[in-house]
Amino acid sequence: MFIFSEEKRRQLQEERPELSESELTRLLARMWNDLSEKKKAKYKAREAALKAQSERKPGGEREERGKLPESPKRAEEIWQQSVIGDYLARFKNDRVKALKAMEMTWNNMEKKEKLMWIKKAAEDQKRYERELSEMRAPPAATNSSKKMKFQGEPKKPPMNGYQKFSQELLSNGELNHLPLKERMVEIGSRWQRI
Repeated sequence: MFIFSEEKRRQLQEERPELSESELTRLLARMWNDLSEKKKAKYKAREAALKAQSERKPGGEREERGKLPESPKRAEEIWQQSVIGDYLARFKNDRVKALKAMEMTWNNMEKKEKLMWIKKAAEDQKRYERELSEMRAPPAATNSSKKMKFQGEPKKPPMNGYQKFSQELLSNGELNHLPLKERMVEIGSRWQRI
């Protein structure tokens, strides 16, 4: 219906500019419902083709790289995933009852029984941290490709006097004995005295 409404919306807005957006949407919905199944099928096929084409675009891969890794699971969650089938069968697919029973079983379990699941949760935590650090690490190719346009290219000039003042104080090492936050406070107070 998306392609249909986009095509017809422009046409209706030109023919009947007095219609509000909600009236226009209602009219489009009525027109869609009155459309024959054959014509609806054509629009649906175009939408499916458009969707498939957008999923194949290379931008999708970049989005995939930018996503956070799957969060680490707790020991109880890993255990529940391994036994949920048995509990659902026992409770005739009543998920709420199965989850309550699993929770009670987990709480009554001894530490020795939970140890295997705790180890798996620790491994999953390590996996998560590794994937997160890989994601945050800058790609090696971009660092090497960033070169100076010419030898001796000057650094970008400071935006204002305060920035220049703080750059000089931070680079000369005079305030290195202070923690960063206190350094910035000291720079601010020195700037005020000028």
